[in-house]
Order: sequence, then C-alpha cells, then structure tokens
Amino acid sequence: MSEAAIAEPSKSIRQDLQVGGKYTAVDNGDGTFDILDVCVFAEIPAGVKRNADPVGREWQEAAVLKNKAREAEGHLPPVHIYHTDETTVKPVYAGKMRLKTVRQIVYEGKKLWATFASILGVPADVFAKIRKGFLPYRSVEIHNWDKPEIDSLALM
Repeated sequence: MSEAAIAEPSKSIRQDLQVGGKYTAVDNGDGTFDILDVCVFAEIPAGVKRNADPVGREWQEAAVLKNKAREAEGHLPPVHIYHTDETTVKPVYAGKMRLKTVRQIVYEGKKLWATFASILGVPADVFAKIRKGFLPYRSVEIHNWDKPEIDSLALM
C-alpha cells in the first residue's frame, strides 16, 4: 500500500466519485481509489454467525483498537472479492481496510452499533465494478469471536 493511502485524511475528495449514492471516494492518482466511511459490520445476537455471545458495541470498539495496533505494526486487513473459504471461486485482491469508528445506525427501525471503515487502495478495475453496482454486499471475516478483530472484508 502506498504512503498516500496511509495518509488518508489529507487527500482531496472528488464529489464525482460518489459510490452507491452515499459513499465518498478518493482517486489516489496511482490507479487506486479509497472509499471512505463504509459501514462494514453491525451488532448481532448470539448464535447468528457461529458466535456464542452477542456481539455489540464493546466488541466492535475492541476490534477497532486492535486494527489500530496492527496498523502501527504495518498491517491492515485485506479486502477481497468473495470469501476466502469459497470452494468454487478464488478470492481477488481488492485493497486494505482501516477501521475508523463505531457508532449507532438505524436499520429496519432498530438502533444498532456499527463499525465503519475506509477501504484503501482499491484497484481501478475493482473500483469500476463497485461503482457500477456489481459488488453491492460487504461481509467481514472473523476467525475467532473470543478475540475481537475483523480479519478481512469480502466484497460480493
């Protein structure tokens, strides 16, 4: 990932790069794009995703802190098209993910705690698919619910 991608806050935002009608994107000028402030995960009750306990605000905030600590060591989780455990298709590299914050959203009339991230260094061909609506879904990969961390993000 380029240094420009790490210095995200100083980038200029182009309004003509809106993604999905509400996400702001940045052209890094090197053939990659960043998509800012994307909701990637929201709280879930126990048992929904093989999680024994409910996953709420505290878990998500701990995951954001873990992501920041890993970034300080030079690592950001990958973003890929398809899940890494798919048997019929091979995941395709789609950038890196920087978790930003946890805040409340309203989904189907219910207030939920959600994690927001910036998706960094998205290759131009992947960004074009996202803009055209071919990858409308996001699904985090979490390897161990007992250790708050979002290991990667699948676009589908």
